[in-house]
Amino acid sequence: MPTINGKEVVFRERFPAKDFWDLPAKITKLARMRAGQEEFDMKLAVPLLTRLIESWEHEGDPADEASYDELDILGDILPLVQSCTDLLNRLVGSVGESGKRST
Repeated sequence: MPTINGKEVVFRERFPAKDFWDLPAKITKLARMRAGQEEFDMKLAVPLLTRLIESWEHEGDPADEASYDELDILGDILPLVQSCTDLLNRLVGSVGESGKRST
C-alpha cells in the first residue's frame, strides 16, 4: 500500500471485466499523460482514480469525484496517478504466458 503525502492509499488489485472493460485504453492514456506525451487531463484521471482506489486516509470517499476537489494537484493527485500506473504496470507485468497472474 502506498503512502502519498502522509496518507495511506489502497488500490484495487482485481478488475472484473464487466466493470472494467475500458480499463486497458484508459491505462494507456494515463501512462501517456504521466510520461508527458499527452497533456494531463483531470477529467480522465479523477474518474479513473475513483474506480481504482479502494480506500484511503484522505477526507471523503475515493469513489466520489467530489472528494478529489480539495486534494493538492502536485502533492496528491499526480502522485496518485503515478502510484496507480505503477500498480497497473506491475499487475500487467505479472501475467505469465499462461494468461494468469503470478502470485
